[in-house]
Amino acid sequence: MRTWITGSLATLLISGGAWAAPDSRDSENTPRPQAMSGKRTAAKPKPTEAASDFPPPIDGPISAVAEEAAPYSRPVQAKPAVLSSKVQPPASMAVATPPSSPISSLTSDLPPANGQSCTTCPTMDWPAPQGRINGRIYGSADYLLMWTRKGTNPPLVQSMSPEVAATTLNGAEFPTDATTDVFGGDGTDPGAFSGVRGTLGLWLDSCSEWGVELGYIQLFRQSDTFSITSTGIPVICRNFFDVAAQRNAFLFYTTPNGSQRGFINIDAPTQAQGGEFNVRYHTLSILADRTEVLAGFRYFNLREALNISSGADFVNPAGQVTSHYDSFELFRTRNDFYGGQIGIDQHYYFGCWTLDTSSKIAFGNVHQNVLIDGGTTLTQPGLPAQNFPAQSLLFVQPTNIGIYNRDRFSVMPEFSVKIGYQVTQKMRATIGYEFIMITDAVRPGTAIDRGVNPNNTQFIVARQPSDALNPRFSFNDSDWWAQGLTAGIAFNY
Repeated sequence: MRTWITGSLATLLISGGAWAAPDSRDSENTPRPQAMSGKRTAAKPKPTEAASDFPPPIDGPISAVAEEAAPYSRPVQAKPAVLSSKVQPPASMAVATPPSSPISSLTSDLPPANGQSCTTCPTMDWPAPQGRINGRIYGSADYLLMWTRKGTNPPLVQSMSPEVAATTLNGAEFPTDATTDVFGGDGTDPGAFSGVRGTLGLWLDSCSEWGVELGYIQLFRQSDTFSITSTGIPVICRNFFDVAAQRNAFLFYTTPNGSQRGFINIDAPTQAQGGEFNVRYHTLSILADRTEVLAGFRYFNLREALNISSGADFVNPAGQVTSHYDSFELFRTRNDFYGGQIGIDQHYYFGCWTLDTSSKIAFGNVHQNVLIDGGTTLTQPGLPAQNFPAQSLLFVQPTNIGIYNRDRFSVMPEFSVKIGYQVTQKMRATIGYEFIMITDAVRPGTAIDRGVNPNNTQFIVARQPSDALNPRFSFNDSDWWAQGLTAGIAFNY
């Protein structure tokens, strides 16, 4: 402004002298400027000054004068202006350029979420964590490859040498180290599970501050299977504790001389699924680029089973089957968890790369359900089949068969970490690790009672009398967890 005032005063003073009639006495000595059109020439603004710094002219547009013709018609400039004979538009016709504000460099160039204005939106650069800065709907879909904790069950199938088997069958004390665990010694192991996980959410405001979401997870059915058949050797048997004789004993399915041959098949499936509903809030971020806390409700269902089917044939010296036993034992458990949960999500981003961590913990009730069932069918040539619906060859007897329920307090922690790459502004590819756990769950192996009273079944020879009600059922809590890799996409719209 100071430059404009100084330039304008100088222009008026010098231009005023040019318009005044020169004295006749000085007419010969004083050089006269070139003839002018009778209108004043508008001073050209400096190239370095904005056109809006000059007031609009009072008169209408005036014709331009060459630089040499009006040497004093413009204010003095620090740098010589570029000579031009082009007609300059009046200052009133120039488009004013608003001065740049120093505050604009501190705010984001991105529009707020959903294209709406919001003065409280957080300042972030694209790509933002979860890609949510420009979207109201967000979600993710992941493929899971996970491994679970092994089943906690006793050894279910053993084998022994023919020499030891012959001695034991004659009533001798059984050596404690004479058998080999064929299956179940270290628990059942279904192996790697395939699964899916999905999340769908909605931000309730344009600033992506409050949101609600639904989540779902499922681990598809996976089984640990085992099968063995023998006509005599190897000798296969099943170990139990004889509560009447107070010693370890065995139920033989085969004998070394071939008079008895049998089979054992085991199927131990596992399946899990669950859902959750959460309310999210974008809170103050201290260590991360974006932090969200959540609270909500969680449901989780874990189903496991232990199916044991076995049988034996008794053969006479002529090789003919005199009797056939076919038996099954079922131990099935179900855990239904209901509870409230809280959690925190941390998001970090480095250009197109992101790092997301999620920690949740749920507290609530787990409803435990145990089903124990079994039965045996005896077939003999020329006789109708005999069914024993509440009695198996070993671990299922009338003393423990039935359905059992109870409720327990349980905790479900969950943790995940994902690395992502922003493929587009709406989609991000992720890969990561996930861990989920449920405490105080009941599992099939914990429902097995190894103590058996031979006096309660007709399939085992009793060596001592006893009225003990074994096998019997009792609840035994255990923990279950799953961990593994995730790969998927995250999106927002």
